[in-house]
Amino acid sequence: MLQRIQSLYLLGTIVLQVLITQFSFLNFTKQGAEYTLSAFGIVGAQGKILVSDQKQLFIIILSCVFALAATFSFKNRKLQLKLVKFIGFICAAQLSFAAISAYRLMEDGASQLNPGISSYLILLCLVLVILTSKSIKKDEDLIKSVDRIR
Repeated sequence: MLQRIQSLYLLGTIVLQVLITQFSFLNFTKQGAEYTLSAFGIVGAQGKILVSDQKQLFIIILSCVFALAATFSFKNRKLQLKLVKFIGFICAAQLSFAAISAYRLMEDGASQLNPGISSYLILLCLVLVILTSKSIKKDEDLIKSVDRIR
C-alpha cells in the first residue's frame, strides 16, 4: 500500500487538505474592518465566524475520504485512477468556489483582496493529484507490458 509513490502522493493530498482548514483562502477589507475567508466561512478580526459557509469544508472532507479510498484500492488500479480523477475534479471545484467567493466579495464592496495560504495549497494539491494519476498510469502500463511478455 505505502510502497508505491502514488500512495505517498495521496497521503500528501490528505495532509494538504487538512492544512487548508487551518489557513485562510482570502484576506480582505470591507468598510475599514479586516476579514478572512476560511473553510468555515467569513471570519472577523476577533476570530468569530460572521457568515457560516460549509461548502469548502464539505469539499475538503469529501476529498480526504476519496483519497483514503484511492489509497486502499491499490489492487484495483482502474478504480484507483477513477477516484484520483474525481479528486482532481474536487480540487478544481474547490479552487473555483474560492474564486467565486472572491468575485462575490468584490461585488459586495470588499477591497484589498489578498489570496491566503489555502489558495496556494489547493494548487499544490492539484499538482499532487496529477502526479498520482501519472504514476498509476505508469504502473498500469508496466503490468500490461509484463502480461504481454508472458
